[in-house]
Amino acid sequence: MIDITKYKWFLYQGRPIHLVTDHPEFDLEMEEGNKFAYRKIGANHYLVSRGDLDIRFKIKEKDAKRVIANSRGWKGTIRGVKVVNGAGGLDKPKKSDDPNIFTLHIDSSNLAQAWLEKKEKLLHVVFHSGVHWAYENVSLALAKQLESAESQGQFFIYRIREVKKAYKVN
Repeated sequence: MIDITKYKWFLYQGRPIHLVTDHPEFDLEMEEGNKFAYRKIGANHYLVSRGDLDIRFKIKEKDAKRVIANSRGWKGTIRGVKVVNGAGGLDKPKKSDDPNIFTLHIDSSNLAQAWLEKKEKLLHVVFHSGVHWAYENVSLALAKQLESAESQGQFFIYRIREVKKAYKVN
């Protein structure tokens, strides 16, 4: 059995996603309310599902970031063993202290974070690769449409990336 005390635990709160893993028989389906554990060993990223503590799934780094970004830390007792919580993306405050900043809730395989400087109409997008771009002349209404889009990635490509002037921040 896997030593679950060596992992950080989370509660998934994003949209349902299918993760391709290295397991010969199973891939991993994540749904809202799933409890899972995460651990990075060297360059490898592993998830353990609360549903089956005997299987460890190796996943891609971008998938690990996406799942954690859409989770909250969770601590509790599993099979009589106390486990510790990790820090998920949803543990961070959703709103900035700056009233000029609108932070979008992002659940995308490509987009990691996004926020809008409302007065400047400047949308900042950070990708899972770590690259940060800024897109000009983006209204609050368009940013909210991006946030609520069924496919945030497709909406971003067709309504923002292909239409708005942009510059690379890093």
